[in-house]
Amino acid sequence: MRHFFASYPWQKVCLTATDPLSCAEAISDVVRQAMEYYIPYSDVPIGGSARPWFNADCAEAEKCKHSAFLTWVDARDRKAPDLTSKKRAFNHAAKSYKKALRKARFDRITHIGKKLSAQPAGSRAFWSLAKSV
Repeated sequence: MRHFFASYPWQKVCLTATDPLSCAEAISDVVRQAMEYYIPYSDVPIGGSARPWFNADCAEAEKCKHSAFLTWVDARDRKAPDLTSKKRAFNHAAKSYKKALRKARFDRITHIGKKLSAQPAGSRAFWSLAKSV
């Protein structure tokens, strides 16, 4: 790609226009053309898990949140005297669930970043992992 840009006839194609907007459009077209030629692209089908970072900790936190919610709703419907404590328990479970999701996403991103940085840039393994992400 570097060679493509270095050997491109910029003077004839892009820099002869007097209008800066047409010059910018011509340069954009050249950059798009280089991207199409030199950057690998494939349509990766979206299937399987919509949340690949969702792990056992997330599932457990989700289960606790759902259980606390049902307990709170039941206490609210019965007008139980400990309604405030049930609401606090639900709020705590909801915050714990969000924290577990954030941690799982961060851990997955960190793991993928480490794998990408371990691969030589532009290698087949690098692009294979990059496309799958």
